[in-house]
Amino acid sequence: MKKYLFFATALAALASCSSNDFVGDQQLISDNDGAISFNLSLPAVTRSEKTGSAAATDLGNQFIVWGEKNSGNSDTKDAPAAGHIVFPNYQVNYAENTAYTTTSNTKNWEYVGYTHSTNYQSNITYKASATAAISGSTAAQTIKYWDYSAGSYTFTAVSASKLNNSKTDIENGYIKIQKNIDDNDKASEKGYTITVTANADLTKLYLSDRTVITKTNGTNREGVNAYGGNVTLKFRNALSQIRAGIYETISGYAISDIKFYVNTSGSSPTQTQLAQASSVDAFGAICPNIKGTGYAGTLTVTYSEETNTSNHPIVSASAGENVNDNLILGTNISNVTTAAPLGTTATAPTWDTSGGTFTTVLLNGAHTTNLQLKCDYTLYNSVSGETIVVEGATAVVPYEYLQWKPNYKYTYLFKISDNTNGSTGEGVLGLYPITFDAVEVVAEDGVAEYITTVSEPSITTFGVKNDKYTTGKNEYELGTKIYITIVENNAVVNPTFMGNVHLYKVTSSDETNFPVTEASVAEAQAETSTGTNKITCTHVCTTLSPNNAAKTTTVPAEDGTTKNVNAVWFIPTEIGYYAIRYTPATGAVYDTGTVLAQNTSLEGYYTLVNTVYTPCADNAVADGTTTYYKRTSEGKPVYKIVKVVTGS
Repeated sequence: MKKYLFFATALAALASCSSNDFVGDQQLISDNDGAISFNLSLPAVTRSEKTGSAAATDLGNQFIVWGEKNSGNSDTKDAPAAGHIVFPNYQVNYAENTAYTTTSNTKNWEYVGYTHSTNYQSNITYKASATAAISGSTAAQTIKYWDYSAGSYTFTAVSASKLNNSKTDIENGYIKIQKNIDDNDKASEKGYTITVTANADLTKLYLSDRTVITKTNGTNREGVNAYGGNVTLKFRNALSQIRAGIYETISGYAISDIKFYVNTSGSSPTQTQLAQASSVDAFGAICPNIKGTGYAGTLTVTYSEETNTSNHPIVSASAGENVNDNLILGTNISNVTTAAPLGTTATAPTWDTSGGTFTTVLLNGAHTTNLQLKCDYTLYNSVSGETIVVEGATAVVPYEYLQWKPNYKYTYLFKISDNTNGSTGEGVLGLYPITFDAVEVVAEDGVAEYITTVSEPSITTFGVKNDKYTTGKNEYELGTKIYITIVENNAVVNPTFMGNVHLYKVTSSDETNFPVTEASVAEAQAETSTGTNKITCTHVCTTLSPNNAAKTTTVPAEDGTTKNVNAVWFIPTEIGYYAIRYTPATGAVYDTGTVLAQNTSLEGYYTLVNTVYTPCADNAVADGTTTYYKRTSEGKPVYKIVKVVTGS
């Protein structure tokens, strides 16, 4: 369940200043120290909320706040000027029934007067220069006020705790937090370096968005994120969740007995290195640099966009630390049988875990390796009892769709079809003490779903409607913008519209005997047609138009930012079936080859002599030294059928 945490700084007013009033890192001295009351202002939400003690419990009743003024928002290398650090990793603590007992506490959250032990502060530092990190002070934390002569404020925060434990992971030294602020850091890089041990509980690690408040936000203190008003920081759990599902659309057959290939040797395994003996009963895919459980190492936190007023955190684990070469998930898919075969729609696939529950994973924000799926499966005809074994079916998901972000859920659907491959200023009066509140919001809106054909080349699609990823559709709702990314030979293709990529609306005059499938469309496109076609393919568009289709080098990311990847998108205007056609740039495509064990059958293999691939003779066997090759694509077009249904 997604957990969003908000903390808001709310403000109290002092009517005027006297000679006894002053601003800065000092205790409050004022002739006018009466704090006015206020209401917490939050954006409208339509989801469940936890507030007060419930939110505080999930935070371990504390979080660490960094705040600076006049930090700017341009992505230039810049450290805070002297005297501009406002909250140097202050800890904010929650206690019931303490609101309004001080001017800095209106929602039971207090930071004034709190002191840290030397051991605690040594685990919370900030990097003031390229060579030096400064530990927090053990002196008592003091009250802070808005400075209206400052042009902007920037806030970030971290919460790391272990529930039902008298000490937090920071106190225990399981998690060490360093705020990065030196002049070698750009604005988007001014996040955190978090060092964790295997004892750390990363499920309790929360990171806030980077929020910048400037005069352009407005100075009406009643507004959300207005200058001098309520500052709302959204916290995200440091982990993400993923799941995988598979469905098939092969008419007349069910799919059972799936085995997935994995390989644990080498730093960058490829499918050509795999052998039948390495297949596993769980869902498995080749995805190097996945971090293992019990992670111990360094997490680097940066931010998504320095131009936004609220930037999402991006978490990346250091390379080489607890690295797995494979992504292994649940066993539910591999357990399918002829009695309970694979699902047949995108809305009801067979999930890797029962009920489609998600698996929690360590973030992968800087991942740069494609996911490669390879599997064997059995086709079963319930009428005749016929079985067909399919070996080496493959699919590839671009790494851009594997860069997991905090507190998001990712779904990867693999579609097996009959076209599969394989074998202070401004005249403002008063000083405003900064106080804190925390609200936890549990939501389901941080989701992303991708559907990839099991074929070579592979076609991955995802849909965006009303600025959000569409999920759980069969396959997309009317009005959805459908993005198409193609991977050939493990590389993303630069599509040429009306060249190697075509889009069709597809109908059948006899859906009973001629259902719309990848293979039937291929026949209609004269790939293997031997008679009168009952499948009609009509181009959706013949030119790219800003209104209904376009080529792009960026696609929307799940968090409202963008991913850099080549794609084509189109918006279907009718319900029914659409076909995506991609023709490889070359003819037949072969793998990189492998040396087979002596006496291995060479059926289906080729030898390479003077750049010519020659099929091995019938009944030939390997000699144990020669490199042999498999044909991975015939150079014929591959298709993906997407179904569009009425929108909800």
